[in-house]
Amino acid sequence: MKLQDLVLPVAIHCKNEKEAEIFCNHLSEIGRSAGYVIQFMEYEENLCYYIEDNVYGNILYGDVETAKEEGLKIVEFSDLDYEKPVTYKYGQMLISNQDTEIENFPGIVFKIHKGNRVVVGFDGLAHHMESGYAQPFEDGISIEGYSHTGVVAMVWKYLNQYLPMEKMLEDYGLKPKDITDVIKKALAEIGLHE
Repeated sequence: MKLQDLVLPVAIHCKNEKEAEIFCNHLSEIGRSAGYVIQFMEYEENLCYYIEDNVYGNILYGDVETAKEEGLKIVEFSDLDYEKPVTYKYGQMLISNQDTEIENFPGIVFKIHKGNRVVVGFDGLAHHMESGYAQPFEDGISIEGYSHTGVVAMVWKYLNQYLPMEKMLEDYGLKPKDITDVIKKALAEIGLHE
């Protein structure tokens, strides 16, 4: 169930500090505010957040027993279904899991096929390997940390595009993995690894 679909008033029960932290972070994303550190220290596994109306602002808190005495419906945090923040890494390789279309300018539509590889660019854009198209990520997506998977794939793509790699591999008795492993080692040397 989703928070916005609950019939108010309700009490959200957080059984541990991690649940309270995640719930409070979600509240701040939707314009409400509540703390979790002091509240959890006070109520521990009995901590409840009381949501009495849809008005933006602070949320009251207390324990499960008080919520029951007040006649509030108790909803377990673990039963809530809300969109969790999506975080990618710079250089990460993403793969489209369905066919989709993207309109970047009015009337100009790009078809993105299932299985399309996308690299999270260091410029914060999604770089489609098939088409070379780059697009901004949707709101709510954050980029933190680094990954070499997309960087290696992009370097390999450009090596193949601009150099006679098949002939070079054949001449030296190498496989593509031999080259990509060397690229990974070079990136790891400068701290860009999984």
